[in-house]
Amino acid sequence: MKAHWISTKDACQRKNYYFRALRKLNLDRKPEKAIFHITAESYYVLAVNGQTVGRGPARGTHTTNYFDTWDLYHVLHEGNNEILICCQCMNEDTFLAAPSQPALIAELEGFFGTDGEWQVQDGTEWRQDVQTYSMQVGFSEWCDFRKTSGDWSKATVLTTDSPVMRKKLLARDVPQLIEIAYSPANIPVQVVVPALKDADDIKVSKLMTYEEHRPLLLNLKTLLQPGSGDFTIVPLPNNGGIALVFDFDREIIGRFELDVTAPCGTIIDLGHDEELWENRVRTDHSQDSYNFADRYILDGKRRLVGNTLHQRGFRMVQVVIRNYTDPVVIHGIKAYDVRYPYPRNGSFNSSDQMLNRIWQACVETLSACTTDVFTDCPWRERAFWVNDMIVENRTTLQAFGDPRVNARAFRMAVADAFPNGLIPGVCPCPRNLESLILLPTNLFISEMLSDYYLYTGDAEMVCEVLPALARI
Repeated sequence: MKAHWISTKDACQRKNYYFRALRKLNLDRKPEKAIFHITAESYYVLAVNGQTVGRGPARGTHTTNYFDTWDLYHVLHEGNNEILICCQCMNEDTFLAAPSQPALIAELEGFFGTDGEWQVQDGTEWRQDVQTYSMQVGFSEWCDFRKTSGDWSKATVLTTDSPVMRKKLLARDVPQLIEIAYSPANIPVQVVVPALKDADDIKVSKLMTYEEHRPLLLNLKTLLQPGSGDFTIVPLPNNGGIALVFDFDREIIGRFELDVTAPCGTIIDLGHDEELWENRVRTDHSQDSYNFADRYILDGKRRLVGNTLHQRGFRMVQVVIRNYTDPVVIHGIKAYDVRYPYPRNGSFNSSDQMLNRIWQACVETLSACTTDVFTDCPWRERAFWVNDMIVENRTTLQAFGDPRVNARAFRMAVADAFPNGLIPGVCPCPRNLESLILLPTNLFISEMLSDYYLYTGDAEMVCEVLPALARI
């Protein structure tokens, strides 16, 4: 890639840090092709001329980053164009990312790459001192749309002594994920909640789990019918709020999106789970340091509210709308399921309908647990546990016949080996968790590679991994 890693000044040590990068482009005519390469430490959303193009990147390891490639032909036009990238780096290891420092690298082939001429700014509307969503995933999202972002300044070009420069930079080795939109199937909970006492308290998950619920009678059927028009929620007595649970009747791995217009200062809390607990979504699991809730504060404009840079797993989403003094208008509700584009090459059918249903449940589970690599679950961790491949490897090859994500999983596992050559049970693995160097992981991997070879005949990939196995 003909570009430089860039960042903002003094971003190295800032936890849960957000920043934006901007590049303007004036075109005499629309180009015949517009191939754009991009990656970030650790997450990005790419928009061109106000239209979201994609999110990424595919997860990497402590030694490797992967870049995505997007075709911008359909979003560029003659005249002035604007490429805007929102990035986030937690600046601490999780089970999903192994960041070296907040950074971005991108290139529009034949035009330019990231350099000191790009403009960058702090994403000050994103609160940094928030709850941990889960140790495996990282921080919750908290966005206050009322706050203006920091001033634009020239990007800082990272030098060769930057830790991000010590990582390999490779092209994404699996296809882009498919995204399917779903409307809610049911609204099992509709209640009134008390007025909010402290809008700055970061313990959103505890509030949502234990606050009082009182019955609310509303006809919410229109919220279940796409294109049925706007739904208006009027202010309640005593500054009370409203809590609604939307059931999508399926496992979602991706994002929730509420299209809403609300008065300035309105607070919308979102909680995610796969089932109801005491007639609500349980977001607080303090004993496990799990806090499955995000918060968004509105600025009076129409907004799309929901998880922006991070995937969430759920069947149900609890939406709590607080602090509104004028009507709130809901324009639409969607869940976007984002997963690996498996072909359905395998099939099973028998005279036993129970066996047929078991097959379908297993195939759906494998699909729901595969994004840019195999994951243990959509909801709690979304982590690649290498041990699990002893099952996932065989079953996905049999059910789908697509070996690319399997090959990527092997490459990631060996790339994240500890200095002693042993492979941790989870990839990427925080370097302070040597306890996750599991004996079964290192014993299983040769058997898993044997299975892979028997199904695929891919000797090249096997030879690529063999030196790591020899070291084990």
